[in-house]
Amino acid sequence: MSGIIIYKSKYGASKKYAEWISEETGFQIKELSEVTKLDFAKYDTLIFGSGIYMSKLVISDLIEKNHELLTNKNLIAFGVGSCPFNEENIKTIINNSFEYFKDIPFFYCRGIIHVNNMKFMDKVLCKMLQKVIAKKPPEERTLLEDTIATSGLELNDWTEKKHIDPIINKIEEFTYSIKQLD
Repeated sequence: MSGIIIYKSKYGASKKYAEWISEETGFQIKELSEVTKLDFAKYDTLIFGSGIYMSKLVISDLIEKNHELLTNKNLIAFGVGSCPFNEENIKTIINNSFEYFKDIPFFYCRGIIHVNNMKFMDKVLCKMLQKVIAKKPPEERTLLEDTIATSGLELNDWTEKKHIDPIINKIEEFTYSIKQLD
């Protein structure tokens, strides 16, 4: 089985997960800006990963725009965010990200928050958000709000290689299914 991991990473967590998946599978890895439509034709399995912003997978527009080229492929998507895992948030991300691929196997991986290392606008927005959230009683905060309020300005790195285990298991399922068809 041939495969590729296509990722978009703003602060490095998605790239880290893509590299870990590549180490485990031997699949080629490409940053989104390097991808061409030939990559969609060339591989049986395509894994897409990126950060999640505004409850949407950043790379989902690429997937949706190329839905006709991807229809008969083994597809996996992973999203990287700062919140702890929450099933309701995952449903929202899938609904906001996909029209043609609502059933795509989607996996959530924890990411990084490092306010002091953010780009200017991200830093300003995050600091403003932290101030607004700090005024809310902790028991009234959402999971995301609580994560933002308690993250501070320094590095918070929740990336762990174990988060790719379900992705690797899904790839193995694809491999097993292909062998059954032979």
